[in-house]
Amino acid sequence: MQLVTPPRRRTRLVVAAVALAAIAATGWFGYRIAQDIVDPKRNLTISYFQELGASGSAAGYAFEGLRDTTEASCPQTNGCVEAARSDRAQFYRFADRDQAEAFAASLEDGYASDRIVIDFSGHAWSSSGREQAQRTLDHTWSSD
Repeated sequence: MQLVTPPRRRTRLVVAAVALAAIAATGWFGYRIAQDIVDPKRNLTISYFQELGASGSAAGYAFEGLRDTTEASCPQTNGCVEAARSDRAQFYRFADRDQAEAFAASLEDGYASDRIVIDFSGHAWSSSGREQAQRTLDHTWSSD
């Protein structure tokens, strides 16, 4: 049996600590990547749709004139992390899907797509325009 000398023991401890740190970091990054694969809408923001609203396309109709209202709208809405108003609707983004679903259900005329809610209340919408807005949110799977 060979005895380990103190300097050698220190080296082994340092190597072990570095190895554990590398495994932990890799695990954390791996976890984050897995989250993005399993839940790609997790990082989707309302501001992502601003350019779409400026495009004049049918998909961007609901987002025309989109402007940030987070400071005014989110403090009164539990779980809200981002809010914006367009010429035709109010949008809210929540920390999780359950909060978005609960908030949409509390609205007179709301729709939840993952963490983003469209409040159609107080705006005139054709059924095709409404479906296009919902489809645009539902089919957007990533953010810039």
